[in-house]
Amino acid sequence: MALIHPAAIFRDLSWRAAHKQDFARVAREARSEAPSVVYNDIFYQGISADGFCDFISNFPILSLDVETSYAKPIDAALKVIGVGSSPEMAANYVYGCNGIDDKMVRNALSEYKGEWITATPFDYIILKKEGVNFKWENCHDLTLLHSRFDIELPHALAYIASMFTNRPYWKWTSSLDPLHYNCLDCAAEFEAFRRLSEYCRLRDLNVWRVYDRDRQLIPVVVDLHLNGFPTSLALIKEERAWYAKRLKNRREELMEVFKP
Repeated sequence: MALIHPAAIFRDLSWRAAHKQDFARVAREARSEAPSVVYNDIFYQGISADGFCDFISNFPILSLDVETSYAKPIDAALKVIGVGSSPEMAANYVYGCNGIDDKMVRNALSEYKGEWITATPFDYIILKKEGVNFKWENCHDLTLLHSRFDIELPHALAYIASMFTNRPYWKWTSSLDPLHYNCLDCAAEFEAFRRLSEYCRLRDLNVWRVYDRDRQLIPVVVDLHLNGFPTSLALIKEERAWYAKRLKNRREELMEVFKP
């Protein structure tokens, strides 16, 4: 059973509650006679641009995860692009070695007609900065769905995956083997999104409806990161008034949806 690594509670105090939840989950599952989950991973690490583009073209929904230098999204340098097509299959491409190959991959990402899953808008921001044009109506955000599912829980991929996949904790591998770590992230994102979205559509459709409307804000977040905040005081006041009105309307819509 996947659990948060104990060291996490010292890095982020909000994860202490999450850690307690994990132990409650262990107690709940202890009597289960179901067999343990075994993953038979198929990971294509550091494949060619041609191979990566072919991989993308074969699936109707893909998780997406990028590795970058440590910096704010607007300054970060893209290093690896990873995609996942199932809880056991993922591939990645090392970016920045060949301009022609990079362009081929960017075009393949832009022309992809299926649905994307990311953990946060960060991946969209980085790739949009590189010139990828997403079809926003096909884009999903795992942490956005999770926040609508249970607003009280920590919204970090490591925690979400601990609840919605059975993978052992892998975050410590990030500096040891970036390509393998990236594939694990893609596979975990895919499995977590699939299980959580299926649950919401079958058991709590209102959550899915609210999330589906929230997705319209993903391109707004991306553009805000790429273009920055307005510096004109008059424009700031104008936008603040616009957002305040939108917030009021969204709250009323949300209350209406969840009325018994």
